[in-house]
Amino acid sequence: MTNEKLYEVIGNINETHVANAKAQKKHTHNAWTKWGAIAACLVLTLVAVPMIKTQEKISLTDASSGVTVKYTEDIPNFYSFGKLVALSEEELFAKDTEIFKGTIVSIDNIVLDFNGIEQYRAIAKITIENVYRGSAQINKTVSVLLPGPVNEDLKMEDTETVSAMREGMTGIFMPITYDETSVWQINDSTLALKDIADYGFSDGSRYAFLETDNGVVFAKSAYPSIADVTTLAEIEEYVIRMIKSTN
Repeated sequence: MTNEKLYEVIGNINETHVANAKAQKKHTHNAWTKWGAIAACLVLTLVAVPMIKTQEKISLTDASSGVTVKYTEDIPNFYSFGKLVALSEEELFAKDTEIFKGTIVSIDNIVLDFNGIEQYRAIAKITIENVYRGSAQINKTVSVLLPGPVNEDLKMEDTETVSAMREGMTGIFMPITYDETSVWQINDSTLALKDIADYGFSDGSRYAFLETDNGVVFAKSAYPSIADVTTLAEIEEYVIRMIKSTN
């Protein structure tokens, strides 16, 4: 895979800022007292599931080496600086992406350890409702690697759309399909991206359109012809038109 392709796969994240970031916010759990024995056992049962998942290691194949991937709740508060390559609307749609509509069913932050260098990302699982381009299947739930973690307190440049993603949101997504050539190499370590997700975004801003309680969220500056639209249905019509015009 070329450096340019790898940039697209991972997204426009300043790795130095990520690697040097320090976790500033830890999650704590309230101590509940004066519960009976039965109630206390119930509380322990309820909190056990999320605690186990945050420590869970994601199994990797032999295609990956020198890297571990785990779920995490501890995300550093850091700023990332960078500049996206300017692309026209036609160029964005001409890229080799799948395009589908779906609902986000979960988002989990992960930490990737490349022989001591830590990187933070997130994996979103999306149930597909409609396919506009590509081989994705309706009603299938797929995983998409996000170019940064998702945290309400986190501020990252050029990830505005992805940072707004939440469970239960419906959107239109334009990810790259991961295959055997999709790898991420750092510090003499190699991660086969297909080991952790089916897809990935080229960046965190321009390849998703979200329907939120406060209206639609997308990179309006990248799509000036629809900057004034207010519904996902209007965006859907636009997407279909663009696909036809760029085929």
